[in-house]
Amino acid sequence: MSATNRAGILANFPGVAGANMPQDCFVFYDDFLGISVSSTADLAVWNQTLVAQAATGVAIVDMGDTDFDESGGILSITTEATADDGDNLQVNGEAFHIKAGYPIYFETRIANQDISDLDFFIGLSQTDPEIMSTGIDDGIGFEGESAVVSAITATGSDEKLTTITPLVDKAISTAGGWMRFAFWYDGIDTITFYQDVDDDGTFVIVATRTVSTTADYCPIVGLTPTIEAINGDTAAADVFWCDYILCAQARYKKSNVG
Repeated sequence: MSATNRAGILANFPGVAGANMPQDCFVFYDDFLGISVSSTADLAVWNQTLVAQAATGVAIVDMGDTDFDESGGILSITTEATADDGDNLQVNGEAFHIKAGYPIYFETRIANQDISDLDFFIGLSQTDPEIMSTGIDDGIGFEGESAVVSAITATGSDEKLTTITPLVDKAISTAGGWMRFAFWYDGIDTITFYQDVDDDGTFVIVATRTVSTTADYCPIVGLTPTIEAINGDTAAADVFWCDYILCAQARYKKSNVG
């Protein structure tokens, strides 16, 4: 299960017969060759909030950096050595939404320095500048906390977590250090979560949600691509890496979904 090729480029739009981009779906894709970020809303692609006044912020890792031997760019978030200190990045605007007839595909590729000390969320959420320390209000994605990653859906103060195979430390300097995560809303009533634990293109289903089931807490508000990484304790600074983030949704209502 993947809508991208090995470089993370959208190759097809699953579940919609004959769909092409950009005619049939709109796409947000960032390969972090550079980054457009601002702490002021609407001045850049990404709106940045330094959680608990983190000072380090974000950087772009490229071919010249130590321990990096792949082409393209990587987003690097370094936290401070203080609990709940980190960085929140959200794409300006809330362009994506769970709505019948409008399938959504989300995919990302991530790595981490020390998962036991790092908390993160990556996925779609409502505009929310502080997620991991206070709890997500509305969102769909993947949450890492206390060395465990979970598929998460949330509405208001309610959330549903499904534990995925626990993460190990997956630094980019380590062979096989990357992992990919994805979810697919079929445009009908099901959200399916996937994990590619070995970064070899083999996605397995790790969780499902039924949109019409109240206890699955699937948000129906506007959502936007979101990345947040914070320090889970006070031992030392932590690092979170994201190679790319992609989200695509049907531009027009589809009857041939599933």
